[in-house]
Amino acid sequence: MVLHYRGILTEQNQLAEQMGVIPDIGVPASRITRLASREITQIYDIGEWELLIAWLDRRVPVIAIVQAGEFAHWQGAEFAHAVVLVGYDAEHVWLMDPAALPEPMSVSVDEYMLAWGELDYRYAVLRPEASER
Repeated sequence: MVLHYRGILTEQNQLAEQMGVIPDIGVPASRITRLASREITQIYDIGEWELLIAWLDRRVPVIAIVQAGEFAHWQGAEFAHAVVLVGYDAEHVWLMDPAALPEPMSVSVDEYMLAWGELDYRYAVLRPEASER
């Protein structure tokens, strides 16, 4: 999703191989580091809300590692999951969930913070190599 947004078109099976996806299970979040290349710099770290806002204010989507069951649309299912944050306001976060709707969905900031905090506030950013931090 984020690579496509950045104009890097990659076949799903090629990306899955590069990331080492385990069928029917997924991939550890830390493997996002495998996407670093001459074209893309990746940041994978523990952050805070203000840091995510700073990226979003610069129109940089943020990959957040969350506990899916904290979101109402997952109805209590417990598993680590990656979502892409694309916007926010004082009360809501807009995110893309690759396993749900194809358009952004809104969740409350509180709901998001609970889901994100459950997995230690991990996030990732993929940005073109030549851009600023």
